[in-house]
Amino acid sequence: MANNAEKILYLDQNAASCGDGTKEAPFSCLPCAFSKAKELLREANLPTHVIIDIAEGDYRIGETLTLTGEDMPISGSHLTLQANGCVTVSSLEDIPAKAFTSTGAPIHTATLLNADGTPRRFRYLYTNGRLATLALSGAPKVEEGATRQRFERDFDAKGREGANVKAECKMYLDRRLLAPLIGDKTDGILPVTDAELHTVAEWDYNIIHITAIDLDDTAVYEVKNPDDAWFIFKNEGVVAPEEHVAVYLKPDEYARFAFPGGFPFRGRHYFLQNALAFVDSENEYYRDGKSGVLSYYTEGDITQTCFAIPRLARLFSLEKIDGVTFDGLTFTGTDDYKLSEFGATCGQASCDGRFHDYPNAAAIYGHDCKHLTVKNCTFRDLGCEGISLRGRVEDLTVKDCTFRRIPSSAIRVGAPTNRWDETAGNLRVTVENNDIDEVATVYYTSPAICMASTKDALLSHNTITNCSYSGFSVGWHWDATTVPRGERVNIDNVEISDNYVASFCTEMCDGGGIYVLGGNAPNDYPELFNFVKRNCVVYTKNTANGNGNLVCGIYFDGSSSNWHALDNVIVEQSLGAHEKDKELDTLPARYVARMQARRSGSYYCYTQHHGTIAPDHNVLWENTYLLNARGQNKEEELFEAFHGYLCDDRNCTERNTVFVHGWESVPEVAKNVIASAGCDGRKCSLDELKENRY
Repeated sequence: MANNAEKILYLDQNAASCGDGTKEAPFSCLPCAFSKAKELLREANLPTHVIIDIAEGDYRIGETLTLTGEDMPISGSHLTLQANGCVTVSSLEDIPAKAFTSTGAPIHTATLLNADGTPRRFRYLYTNGRLATLALSGAPKVEEGATRQRFERDFDAKGREGANVKAECKMYLDRRLLAPLIGDKTDGILPVTDAELHTVAEWDYNIIHITAIDLDDTAVYEVKNPDDAWFIFKNEGVVAPEEHVAVYLKPDEYARFAFPGGFPFRGRHYFLQNALAFVDSENEYYRDGKSGVLSYYTEGDITQTCFAIPRLARLFSLEKIDGVTFDGLTFTGTDDYKLSEFGATCGQASCDGRFHDYPNAAAIYGHDCKHLTVKNCTFRDLGCEGISLRGRVEDLTVKDCTFRRIPSSAIRVGAPTNRWDETAGNLRVTVENNDIDEVATVYYTSPAICMASTKDALLSHNTITNCSYSGFSVGWHWDATTVPRGERVNIDNVEISDNYVASFCTEMCDGGGIYVLGGNAPNDYPELFNFVKRNCVVYTKNTANGNGNLVCGIYFDGSSSNWHALDNVIVEQSLGAHEKDKELDTLPARYVARMQARRSGSYYCYTQHHGTIAPDHNVLWENTYLLNARGQNKEEELFEAFHGYLCDDRNCTERNTVFVHGWESVPEVAKNVIASAGCDGRKCSLDELKENRY
């Protein structure tokens, strides 16, 4: 860009009137400046760098700002949007507090209609610039007392004849969960408006609308024993059997929800959302899609609250562009229309309806993008994703950005392919030094950073905390571990290094702090060319709250190959059993990269493999595992992963160290398992760890 002609357009929302973009007469609205920038790029006869210099302010747009390859016809041209101060871009539209009418209770209502009298279409409500809480039946997290149901038996292979599905479009839910909707009714069919059922199955997350409750159709499920209770309610612990009531579901949504591959629902929690009867806490709201009535709960002075609703699912849309930079902007205030009306079925990595499509709403959405840079930006309180890119992505850099309260993935690059696809493979991707917290808050199956087929990528020095699913998900390939020489494979020359991941898989199972999938080794060339190194993954007490199965610090899934994992630290933080474990909290960030943990204490390491093709051609060496035996009687199981995977002669393990709190109490059989995995096990010494390893 240094040799390009440079043109600067100035934007200042406080300008007296919308000028021509000069410093003396700046534009006052972002769409005007953006339109002028496209005009300059289209009319250029040599490579041109157009800069939109944006003065401090809150810039709200009513239409998605779209840039295509036709807007940049000259190769080498570039568009930069840079903040000159604190700049926020959103699609928010204010709702005056005077639009609300008190019902005589803490609930206030406002009717939101379009100009033609139809209800306003939106899902999210913003109060004082932050996402408010869509009314729900109970807290979805177990440690907060979530309602949980263990279904009596799984669906069969075709998803039919499940115990809780007596007929099409019908399920049985606990009466206590439905009580606010039922009220004092004792029989009959009650119509329901907008209420959603949220439930988890394996790594599927489903949202489906309830249309009616049938009080004449009930069932009772028994609690077999306290250790396998079917119901856990807030502040009640294990409770007695309770009557279940039939609910009817939307047929089109149900067809996708109930049969996404026959995965079990056993042991997963569910809850209900978006019903007027659930509006009972401060800053909760309900939106009636049929009438346009918004109901909001506050016991305070409503005139002190600033209300707004989003108008767009995308702020920026990029198609076949080459050369765009976003620098220093804050993005917020988007919606997700899919959830507003149609519910959602999300498979692994939030693929909608099992291998069909991903969520397509994002602050920055792109398809076939080259030389795209997003730096020093903040993404917060969005309706779906932060950055979401499809097609072929080349020379992407996302660095020094902050992501907060993101319903789906913070960063998503590409879509799954089973072999390298020239139209969809990603080249030269750098995701570096980003700070990500509270992510996948709605789409529970979304990794914080999700990247598909990629060659030459660096994912480094990122911090990821509080994610419903995996911190990283890289690659997608369920075929053989090795391929013929010369055939392009999914992951080539990828490095995942120096990252910190903690509090991951807080809702879902079968994931990890760092998750990789796919065969990447030519069958006559076993040398390594992908790296997972110097990462810290911390298991915390909220890891795998949804279900404890298959949650690993670093997870090589089916047919993963040609990965070299070295010098990583896997830490299991205390669940509160030992004061000694509090020392882990004193580790400075430079000692701890990123981590998370499993409640029951079985798979504390890199490895589980899924399906019939085991990971191959991988080397794990000089890694450190910090575990806590916690006086359990099943210490052998504690180290099962070392024996089940690391000792496999298809892979190589050398010079790993296992530090264990209470090493002296670990039985010999467990010590032998550690030794057979090529690991040196001994009592945990944090001082030694600090001095010798870092």
